[in-house]
Amino acid sequence: MRRADGSNDEQPVNKKSPQLDEIAYTPDGRYTILRTLGTSANTRKILIAPAGSDSVLRPLIRTEYDNFAAAVSPNGKWIAYTSNESKENEVYVRPFPSVDSARWTVSVNGGSEARWAHSGREIFYRTSSGDMMTVPVAAGGAFQPGTPAKLFAGTQLLSDTYHPTWDVSPDDKRFIMVRNAQKNTQLIGVVINWSAELNKLAPGK
Repeated sequence: MRRADGSNDEQPVNKKSPQLDEIAYTPDGRYTILRTLGTSANTRKILIAPAGSDSVLRPLIRTEYDNFAAAVSPNGKWIAYTSNESKENEVYVRPFPSVDSARWTVSVNGGSEARWAHSGREIFYRTSSGDMMTVPVAAGGAFQPGTPAKLFAGTQLLSDTYHPTWDVSPDDKRFIMVRNAQKNTQLIGVVINWSAELNKLAPGK
């Protein structure tokens, strides 16, 4: 970790970490949320530690399933994440930091890559086909999710089940996406000396 202006030396986020694949911070900067690399099914675990390079990591969401892509709400009261506990990846929300006190399913028929709107009144997520969805939420004193609605199709945009590949602008009016080059690239072939090649394949024609 280093200041954005480069005015200090880089520091390890956590010296005692296992292999990690995701990192996030709570809005107040008090906690670091991390996720283990995951070398096989159901080994991706969300961990938490007080901010600081020597803090001890502990499990945050204690289940036997894959849990990943954690995002804490702007007011710091809720945490959204993806889990395969229903045999399909879905987006869930729990109170934070008392994650064991309640749980809500936010997505319908699959979801991942969840992110909060900066207003705290929406959760965005992607479907398995890459479509961007929005769920209105009341996330003040009590959490109440609404019905998911499709914002736009994302079949030509990069999607990654275990890592969010997009972000939302601070005013919640624009999305920053990555175009999937493999799906958008069309190759054009050029044949040199076409007539000579044709005569070799079909002499006299």
